[in-house]
Amino acid sequence: MRRPLRATAAALALSCLALAGCSTGGVDIDSKWSLAASLEQVPSTAVGSPRFVVAGDLEGAGRAGGFDPHDEKNAQRLLGLDSAVYLPFPELPTRSDPAVVEKLAGFDLLDADRYVANGQGAQPFTVAMGDLGPDTLPDSLKDLGDGVRSDLDGEDGAPNIAREGIDQIGRPIRFAAKKHAIAMSTSTPLVRDWLGDDGPTLADDKALVEVAKALDGEDVFSAILTDPMPMAPDLTATPGSAAQQMEALEKATPATPFDTIGIGWKRGQVVVAYRFAEEPDVAALEAIWRDGTLFTTQSPIADRLTVASVTAKGNVGIVTLDVVEGSSPALAEQMLLTREPVFVTR
Repeated sequence: MRRPLRATAAALALSCLALAGCSTGGVDIDSKWSLAASLEQVPSTAVGSPRFVVAGDLEGAGRAGGFDPHDEKNAQRLLGLDSAVYLPFPELPTRSDPAVVEKLAGFDLLDADRYVANGQGAQPFTVAMGDLGPDTLPDSLKDLGDGVRSDLDGEDGAPNIAREGIDQIGRPIRFAAKKHAIAMSTSTPLVRDWLGDDGPTLADDKALVEVAKALDGEDVFSAILTDPMPMAPDLTATPGSAAQQMEALEKATPATPFDTIGIGWKRGQVVVAYRFAEEPDVAALEAIWRDGTLFTTQSPIADRLTVASVTAKGNVGIVTLDVVEGSSPALAEQMLLTREPVFVTR
């Protein structure tokens, strides 16, 4: 019923959970949304290398933007196309036809209040939270036992030639539900791990938790957590041009290595958090954003994002950026995906 998300989210990615804890009884959706607590919903096995996690609070984004985030008419506002808010949506289920998702799964992501997912990888995994649960999933789903259900028969990851299910290439999608939450994935073990509530989760990853807590302290309503890309020239660069590229990167990247990045979104602002081995040089962080150039367009970053503040909380450096009028808050994710130097480590 809510159709705009799929095509717009996919195009935007190319172009431009409040949880207090989890238990076998269900998920707490009454507490304030927390990125750090959201990590409890993702089994450690769901994330490979590089780590990539997306999470969002639709209710928080709606409050910030002054609109109903569950109304399909407002879907583009959640993508920063005509508003000051932005949510990075996961591959599953937003790259699938929402009409098919709604028909086969009984809900789509706009029906949720919050979500957390592994943003990339061969085995997509998403947890949607809100007024959802076991009764949401229709009886037409196939029962695989142990609380796991599926839209299609077949082995994990095996494409269905007829492409009759939710996945674009016909891989079976597995579902499991708790009170106020539904997990979905192409991997049966992942949804079973989530349902079992007894294995390691991303909340056990110290680096991710430190960055997530820093972003929680800035009251963001959506975020990406990931690993930085290593500093390196283009694979096609000649020895001479490679040396020039490395010289340019030296000037444009943070002065010391960091191991985790967080990008969070607030109304009209982007918050970038870096986890260093020691207390960061905030002046150096401010300089690369204030004076930096987008390598993809050769235009100043400050034409699109301007520095509002730079602070440090322990070994996490936090850069708060104002989105320039006429720009989009989605630019920060685009910069990450295109390996802009501010997201590259030495």
